[in-house]
Amino acid sequence: MNVVATFFHFILVQFLAIASAVFVMSYAWVGFSAVAFWIFCYALASGIAASAALVEMAHILNTMGILDDDQDNDT
Repeated sequence: MNVVATFFHFILVQFLAIASAVFVMSYAWVGFSAVAFWIFCYALASGIAASAALVEMAHILNTMGILDDDQDNDT
């Protein structure tokens, strides 16, 4: 569930970044540009966090796979 929530957050932030870019193209003001740039940087950081969540899940699943193999060899 944590990975799904992380990716939902990532997609939502990406949508906000694209929407803010379109808004800035319509209303060119430095304040809007600064907010849109902050959202863009946050979206990049959110992508890195989503990747880290995938690596963590892969590590957990890989560890569980090793345990399952050990149990199969005991029987």
